Amino acid sequence: MVSSIPVAGFVMPEINPELPPGGIYAIAVSLLVAIVVIDYLFTRPRRIKNLPAVPSRIPVWGSLSILFPQAKSSKDSPCSKFEELAQKYGDLYQVRLGTRNVVVANSYDSILRLWCYHNIRNNNSRPILHTFHGILSQSKVYTVGTTPFGDSYLRSRKYMSSRLLNESSNRKYNSTVISDEATKLIKSMLANAEYGFVEVDITRDCQYFHLAVALILTYGYEIDVCGNEEDKKLADEMIYVENYITKIRSHIQNVQDYLPWIIRPFFNLFSSKSSISKQLYVRRNKYLTKFQNFTSCNMNGPTEYVCRSLIYNYFKNGDQDKLNKDQLGSICLTMVSAGLDNTPLNFQYAMIQLSQSPHVCKTARLKLLECFDNDSIQAWDNCHVEASCPYMVAIVKETLRLFTVLPMCLPRETTRDIVLGDAVIPRGTTLFMNAWAGNHDKTRFYKPLEFIPERWLDPESGLIDCNTRHFSFGAGSRMCLGNNLAFKELYVLLCKFLLMFDISPGPNEMETLNPLELNQFPESIAIEPIELQIRYTIRDLTLSKYVEAVQ
Repeated sequence: MVSSIPVAGFVMPEINPELPPGGIYAIAVSLLVAIVVIDYLFTRPRRIKNLPAVPSRIPVWGSLSILFPQAKSSKDSPCSKFEELAQKYGDLYQVRLGTRNVVVANSYDSILRLWCYHNIRNNNSRPILHTFHGILSQSKVYTVGTTPFGDSYLRSRKYMSSRLLNESSNRKYNSTVISDEATKLIKSMLANAEYGFVEVDITRDCQYFHLAVALILTYGYEIDVCGNEEDKKLADEMIYVENYITKIRSHIQNVQDYLPWIIRPFFNLFSSKSSISKQLYVRRNKYLTKFQNFTSCNMNGPTEYVCRSLIYNYFKNGDQDKLNKDQLGSICLTMVSAGLDNTPLNFQYAMIQLSQSPHVCKTARLKLLECFDNDSIQAWDNCHVEASCPYMVAIVKETLRLFTVLPMCLPRETTRDIVLGDAVIPRGTTLFMNAWAGNHDKTRFYKPLEFIPERWLDPESGLIDCNTRHFSFGAGSRMCLGNNLAFKELYVLLCKFLLMFDISPGPNEMETLNPLELNQFPESIAIEPIELQIRYTIRDLTLSKYVEAVQ
């Protein structure tokens, strides 16, 4: 109803607020109808018959509220939300995320069914995601693990496995490099010890350790963060860039990856990721080029490290026909970046747990020494040769299971149809593995949030129970290629730390040991424990003097 009132000689219409103009309603309804129709005809993904589905009544958007807004606490983290949905819809269900229909596995058994067994060759690719593959990777060179299935991926994986990460190399040369760098790390701690102990958050030192190993194996470059300030700045730059890229590439953090291309610009208006990613790309390329040039300049007078490096042997053996420049770059990028969100974070969490578990430390040290005639120096010099102590292996496996550094593993994409009972998951479907849920499945792991290394041991033989597994490196044909290297790094570090130190709580009080609650970045793809100092007290003076004398 509209009436008129005089205002300064003019007659203006008075709009009754209780009765808005019908035209506005008509436009709003028309837009809504148009969105629903467009969604139904063009953007709505096809549901999979006979597979439980999470209802999604919002056109275009679907159930993206699982990922957005970003998590502020452990309860809001995507792995927790997916696990909560499993209580209602079952361990394996489908959920609409924008234009994609995603199948999510949330239990130990459902992960095995979908990632392993007869489906292992049907579940072996990566979905192309706008943020990571379109913005971050300007040169279209990805890590081996994030490369979609195809000839390039197969060539890179085969070359990396045969030349760098094969079982023989891991047992011999790689293990020796790991042992030497672990000794350097502990020597620096001994040098900083006062009154027989040092209190430190070991994460950054462990990141230096991993970088040192990766650069030696890949380029023959020996980085010295303790004696060379320029090397320390270089290492800090690499850690910052790779860590930042890990945060902004996440498949659980970028809702625009799941929306129609026409809507993405609206999200980019409120995000600086595009400009930041370009800067990170330039910074990453700068140090990768530096290492490439280092090896190239030392081809004629190489050191032993250079002679054994991947790059040197690639050019010396004339392997250009086996691997092109981009594929070689993919391997180099993998070696430099992949382990920075794995070994250091897992090791820091192991130290947090061991500081609260003196009985585990005591048992581990006794079991380790038994393998080396109760000689700590012999154990120190040879623990890297073989993972010969089952109890130490159990500690590594329990750390990997309990911590689960990537709660939601990198997504997969099916390359063939997968048949699960009456349901057929079609080729091209995106799959999410809730590794956190699988690793903490109550039906498989007694007291899943407790640190119990013994769960990995056969009670009769005392050897590792091979029938149990964890999913912290993924599973199936796309399982993390560097899992053996990462395992060896953790094993050697743990052996040497337990031989040298008593591990106890530092000055900070810990209110929880739950990895999700310790996470300082709940929205990130990786769990990063809050900064927490642990006390390392020298326990074996004879061994410490021996290590200090090592050149």
